[in-house]
Amino acid sequence: MPGHLEKRSKNTWTIVIEAGKDPRTGKRKRIKRAFKGSKREAEKEMARLLLELEQGTYTDPSKMTVGAWLDTWLNEYMKPHLRPTTWDSYETLTRRHIKPSIGNLLLKDLRPSTCSTFTMKS
Repeated sequence: MPGHLEKRSKNTWTIVIEAGKDPRTGKRKRIKRAFKGSKREAEKEMARLLLELEQGTYTDPSKMTVGAWLDTWLNEYMKPHLRPTTWDSYETLTRRHIKPSIGNLLLKDLRPSTCSTFTMKS
């Protein structure tokens, strides 16, 4: 999966990664990501994205929901570090309160105002 950088302006880059072909349509898939920073930082970000694609852990951020991210966060990031009872309470809170209210919201559309107006209903 080759990738390359396209310079947009000073310290602004577009990371372009060839992600194979769509099996249904046969069209090639490309991942394009805007990046602000030095060329070296953009190269590091491109390498990270390529590694995620190779490992099968890449998720298109524009299509991930808050609920899907909470599942990932709970199981991959929190579960190894929490006691079972703490993890159970986190899981229950997200399943009963957060996911029914904002779980279907796309993660890219989540704003601080959404979080500040969120209230848990009993």
